[in-house]
Amino acid sequence: MAYKDYNCRKCGTQFHYQVPRGFVLKYVLGFLPLRIYFCPKCVTNRYVMTK
Repeated sequence: MAYKDYNCRKCGTQFHYQVPRGFVLKYVLGFLPLRIYFCPKCVTNRYVMTK
């Protein structure tokens, strides 16, 4: 799966891993184009609004 060109806002590293969404994001807020990506440099999860 290609992750387009989503980069971390803090360090600028390109995302390589998508984290599965939890229950709230998946079923309650599923209408939002919100995805969670893991930044390997910052070692944190980042929320990204996709197109």
